[in-house]
Amino acid sequence: MCTAYELESTEQRRKSHMKYGILLCSNTLDNGAENNSGLFFTSVNQINKGGPDAIQDPNHRSKIAVLNLKAGKLSIVLSDYMSALKFFEHGISYLGEDRWTVHYDISVDLYDAAAEAASALEKFQAVKSYTDELVENAHSFDDSLHCKFWYYSWSVLIHV
Repeated sequence: MCTAYELESTEQRRKSHMKYGILLCSNTLDNGAENNSGLFFTSVNQINKGGPDAIQDPNHRSKIAVLNLKAGKLSIVLSDYMSALKFFEHGISYLGEDRWTVHYDISVDLYDAAAEAASALEKFQAVKSYTDELVENAHSFDDSLHCKFWYYSWSVLIHV
């Protein structure tokens, strides 16, 4: 016996996850995400199951990237760095290839936060990757300073 979900195409499933995630998230944000972080995480996870291809409007993509940034930062407050890194990675995926020209500020925030989470998880290659891309695309030294801290902290630890 198949469920209705199993009968849907992959594309329809993704659209459903996106639709329900957005509805749940808007309700959660209206009532204060801080008061119900579990519901907020559930809503952002549903949106992420939909994936970037389920959203065509670049403005909506950037808003979802910001939701992932918020969810990742809230995960760090709860000391859940693995979830935080996943949220930051999802956020980056929503920005697309033109992220450094169209969504510069949120790209800086997401790459910096991803480097911090990867550092806490002792994922040196990920720290290096996020740092390298941020440094390569930063408009100023200050934009990459925090991210460089995570990278150089790791470099010192490895060589000690």
